[in-house]
Amino acid sequence: MDALKLYLQKWRWYERNSLPWNRLAIHRELARRNAFVRWPVQGNVLESFREGRLEIGEHTLLEPHVWLTTGDSGRIRIGRGTFLNVASPSTRVIARSPLATWFRSRHRRASTWPIT
Repeated sequence: MDALKLYLQKWRWYERNSLPWNRLAIHRELARRNAFVRWPVQGNVLESFREGRLEIGEHTLLEPHVWLTTGDSGRIRIGRGTFLNVASPSTRVIARSPLATWFRSRHRRASTWPIT
């Protein structure tokens, strides 16, 4: 029974973004920023938003399986009009220190990405 309890604790931790109320909250946070995420998104996204450690610029698109993780003092800033995708199996954004990670778009069209 202890093994089942541990498994369920791990499931709840690692799959927390897929829980309906957390998924809705993540979409709400991104909608406030005129940004969008295609599911699933990995990492401590909601916690980082709520603690002000994740900043996402307007018209940013997070493609499926993007992994954004901040440590206790880490911060992530993703610039306006950025498209983050998983180009390889090891693409992740991890911030473990107060030093910010910046992403800026190279595409002019990205700043006019329509939200419909």
